[in-house]
Amino acid sequence: MDEQLVEVLRRRGQHGDALDAEAAFQIASAAASGRRHRHRRTKFGIVVACAGLAVGAVSIAFLATGSGDSAKVAIAPRDGPGLPTALQFRPVLANVAPADPAVADDEVGGRAALASCAVDQVAALGQAMPTSRSTDLDPHACVVLELEDSSGSRLLLGPSSLDASGVATARKSFQTGNGWGVDMTLTPAGSTAFDDLARKQFHAQFAVVADGVVVTAPTVEPADAEFRPFGGTIRISIGDTEARADAVLRAARGDA
Repeated sequence: MDEQLVEVLRRRGQHGDALDAEAAFQIASAAASGRRHRHRRTKFGIVVACAGLAVGAVSIAFLATGSGDSAKVAIAPRDGPGLPTALQFRPVLANVAPADPAVADDEVGGRAALASCAVDQVAALGQAMPTSRSTDLDPHACVVLELEDSSGSRLLLGPSSLDASGVATARKSFQTGNGWGVDMTLTPAGSTAFDDLARKQFHAQFAVVADGVVVTAPTVEPADAEFRPFGGTIRISIGDTEARADAVLRAARGDA
């Protein structure tokens, strides 16, 4: 892809416009040349995949592929309908009071607290601290998200350390006594990023975020006296709910 096409994507992606057939064909061809669920980064910083493509804050889902006038794609904001689910691994910084429908969100105070990522500011807002929107999970910013366990518990999470681009393979499996989980093989960069996160969170929690919620928040090596690197192979244990494992698997693979 050339710089002109990249600029077209950035411009039109902000408004949800459809691409012309020629641009759509170039994108479809680029995506079709890769393996399904695998991503590659071009010299323009574009991540291209068969299921979709992202340019900056814009995500693109392929509705059809082909040549000439038959090649079309649609552009929508990241996490929009039908787009690949975002996967994020984030450090858990603190517990946050459960939301209460009777307590109005303090949007101004919440934005300031997340901008500073200050635990005391978030705690001071209590139940008035807004929950971050699933469509606005800036990987470089702190967020407040609910645990997907119907408890109403919320967590303050630090910036994302790892996403689906760091996952080489992912497979769902069931283990007797442990339940459902997703086994992942990480890329070299993903392995380094995960070990860095796990080392910082040794004996503390990190969160696995998919579909805009915390699917699980395990503690890193709670029984070990010293941190041991994971070597690029991890299992995200989910428990009895297969649907949560499916959500993590879709996010890890970049499925729409």
